[in-house]
Amino acid sequence: RQRHEDARQKFEAGIERARSEGRGRLIGELPWYVVVGEPSSGKSMAIKRSGMEFPFGDQEVQGTGGTLHMDWFFTDEAVLLDTAGNLLYERGDRDDPSRWVDFLKRVKRFRKHAPINGIFLFLPVNSLMEDPESVREEKAKRVATRLRMLQSELRIRCGVYIILSKADKLTGFREFTEALQASSATSARQMLGWSNPSGLDEPLDLGQIRAGLIAIEESLRRRRFDLLYKYHQGQFERRIDLLDALYQLPNQVRELASPLDSYLERIFPKGIWLKSALFLRGIYLTSAEQTGSVIDTALAKAAGLPPDQLPSTPFSDLDRSFFLRDMFQEKAFAERGLVTHAEDAHKSYRKKKMVLAGCGALVAALLLALSAWQVMSITRSIDVPRKMWAEAVVVLSDWEAYLQSAAAAEPGAEPSPPSMRVPQPDGSKREVAGSEIPFAVLR
Repeated sequence: RQRHEDARQKFEAGIERARSEGRGRLIGELPWYVVVGEPSSGKSMAIKRSGMEFPFGDQEVQGTGGTLHMDWFFTDEAVLLDTAGNLLYERGDRDDPSRWVDFLKRVKRFRKHAPINGIFLFLPVNSLMEDPESVREEKAKRVATRLRMLQSELRIRCGVYIILSKADKLTGFREFTEALQASSATSARQMLGWSNPSGLDEPLDLGQIRAGLIAIEESLRRRRFDLLYKYHQGQFERRIDLLDALYQLPNQVRELASPLDSYLERIFPKGIWLKSALFLRGIYLTSAEQTGSVIDTALAKAAGLPPDQLPSTPFSDLDRSFFLRDMFQEKAFAERGLVTHAEDAHKSYRKKKMVLAGCGALVAALLLALSAWQVMSITRSIDVPRKMWAEAVVVLSDWEAYLQSAAAAEPGAEPSPPSMRVPQPDGSKREVAGSEIPFAVLR
């Protein structure tokens, strides 16, 4: 019970802090993202070292030893709810799904219509490659269960961004990023991964995922070619170990395909559940810091040992991060509008499209009606003067002819003056013979 109360206070403290900074309304308008992952998956460190701007000054700090309940991260573009790893996965009898449900209810209470806009699921590379298959299956099952509970409570569909964290554990990653940073100052913030090109209602194709990882592998190979060219141009230090590592990294990425399948098959179901399921938006490699030893799967296979039983590879710890900022800002935050209610996303899209089309047609009809009214108004405004001048021309022509005839006529044989229509007090006009027209009227 105390853990539930502590979690509630932590959530409300974040809301109060935003209000005290005068940003209470703003955090209700910004997109919200839930960040989940097993304990020690590197979630908090990835956010802190992402390179994003935190308008409150110092970020929410819980320490690098782990998140307790949850942490708030307020960026310029979104709000990140960094959940504790044991909310998602906790072994044995300590597993308590009610804490997760309570958290979701608090989120929905604060944001009823669109509780969250997306989910960042952190899967650490070292766990994917070192966990026995039985452990990996158990973790995948637990993650899938928690995400189904999220849908049940929030009643939404949203995108899932799978973050392969701690990529620095892959053989060759550190050397690759070292060379990449030496050749380009902006390389650290770029995005390295695969974005799902399929529609939101299309079933997940594991073959397509494998093709996506191959695409990442090919991207690494292309970058490797560029780095090798710069290496031979002497743009950074010549080292044999650097060359070896650059060749190993693409193959290491391919090794992640099979472990990923365990998670993907459970999280993204097929069949009748597809219409209300979460949808995969992409898979991305990231590294928030470079510490500890690397995992050499090729060496482990050659030695016939599990990767975690290999001797540790000495490596200097480096305080630097890679491939985080653009993944957050340019990819996920840019897709904030993909959240829908738990229904056919294509149907929802069609509804939005029909509403927009209807609004467009209504605006066009109003503009057309306004234009027609303006034309009629202008026509009416010039009609009276036009008729008056037309009548004046006729009268002048008649009188000109009369005067010419009268001048040429014999005395006593003058023609009668032409008649004209004289306006009356009631607005009508009366035909008057020329001989009856008063001189004042003619004047």
